[in-house]
Amino acid sequence: IYQSNNATDNVATISQSGATNTALSYQIANASSSTATTSQSGTSNQSFAFQASGADNSIVIDQLTTGSLNVVQVYQGDGAATNRNSTSVTQRGTSNTAQADVLGNDNVMTASQTGRSNLIRGILTVSPFSLFASQYGNRGLITITQTSPDAGPGNRADVDQRGNDNVMTIDQSGTSHLSRTRQSAGAASSTATVGQSGSTNSGTITQFTGTGNQATIDQLTTGSGNIAVITQGVNTTTASNNNTSTITQRGNSN
Repeated sequence: IYQSNNATDNVATISQSGATNTALSYQIANASSSTATTSQSGTSNQSFAFQASGADNSIVIDQLTTGSLNVVQVYQGDGAATNRNSTSVTQRGTSNTAQADVLGNDNVMTASQTGRSNLIRGILTVSPFSLFASQYGNRGLITITQTSPDAGPGNRADVDQRGNDNVMTIDQSGTSHLSRTRQSAGAASSTATVGQSGSTNSGTITQFTGTGNQATIDQLTTGSGNIAVITQGVNTTTASNNNTSTITQRGNSN
């Protein structure tokens, strides 16, 4: 589906069932107040949603059934700020991947993955930090929930925010999860929170060269073999003041 040239108040809806399906929706060239919704059930499906240089848009992608090897790509920006946009991605099953790259202020990104060995990351060849799902701008909000069975293996979330007054929350439950979060480029007054339950989880928060930031890692349940790392500031020559960090662990061998 392709909607362009000052596309305003448009709606694009795609519904697919089966395997190896591909859905593409483009709302570009000053698209505003538009919605792209994709629903897919099955395995090895791909969903791509692209909104450029507009405001107040929304993307909703739900890969409905417990599938595997599904891929989602969400891109809002394309070199021009796209403000007050929202993205929601839901995946269930095994070895699914959600990739996101968002540019602008006051944007909201929500992702939920249930199952094993799922991944949230950036878009290869598009983002300058393609290993990380990225949000560029101020007053952004990222919320990620990943749940796996107690037996694992767990899921992975690599997320990056660049700007001020941003909020990031990662919630992982199960076993053997990995979370790498960054708030960088002189981030100020930003908050990063990672909650993990279970054992052998790893949570990392890095806040580069900013002031007034808060970083919290809470490994919630009585687990073992968990790792938590918080880094604020990069070196001794760049100011990184008035920051707060908190780590809470329960159990043994953490």
